[in-house]
Amino acid sequence: MIPIRFQKLGFFIYLVFVSGAWSSDLGSAKITAIRNKVEKGEPGQTRRAVVQDSLPDGQRLDTRQNSLAELKFNDQSLARLGANTTFSYNSESRLVQIDRGTALIHTPPGNGGLTITSGGVSGTVSGNTFLLTAFSEQGKATGGFALLVLEGRSMTRVTGPDGFVVEIRPGQMAVVGSGSKGAPRIFNVNLAQTIRTCPLIGAFPDPLPTMQEIRQAAIQQQARGEIKGTGATGLAISSDG
Repeated sequence: MIPIRFQKLGFFIYLVFVSGAWSSDLGSAKITAIRNKVEKGEPGQTRRAVVQDSLPDGQRLDTRQNSLAELKFNDQSLARLGANTTFSYNSESRLVQIDRGTALIHTPPGNGGLTITSGGVSGTVSGNTFLLTAFSEQGKATGGFALLVLEGRSMTRVTGPDGFVVEIRPGQMAVVGSGSKGAPRIFNVNLAQTIRTCPLIGAFPDPLPTMQEIRQAAIQQQARGEIKGTGATGLAISSDG
């Protein structure tokens, strides 16, 4: 796993997609799967979360070590949280906040998309499935991020702290480090290996709604010859904390 960090450093990530009409709100979120210890509530007032719990607008969901959680929204958007992740959302503004950890997020085409924010970095997504990793130490952001596109027909643009823009397609990961200069770094990530090893893809009772599209993206990546082995061009992102 590559250590990736988020921080308010004045840089932004822009995720540009062709989207449909905006929905009025996300609606409510329900916890549909849990592994090990997951807590919900306000800071200092949390309780153990269970499957079928609702997560009200503004409350946090925290996964602990070796723990996972899945949430589904009324509009069929989905979020899966890896270990040591802090998640919250605002329904009216269709905003999802990830303060630390790793999340897999899927937004169905035409539902209006989501605004994703973490440590001052934000972007809007629609009709796409991706992994987003933020890193923190002792609960505080320490800078940098990674975004891996798993599937999607539209372009994903990432802008670094100096204003340099890169474009990534499914199977590519953009990385911006703390205080980095120049364009964000791009890695070809082994999607086939990610499918086999990432718990946010394979460790839940129900398959992802875009599992077929992710597998097809992996086949297309192999056909392009982008993955030669398990070295720098064969990285697989992890979400096990």
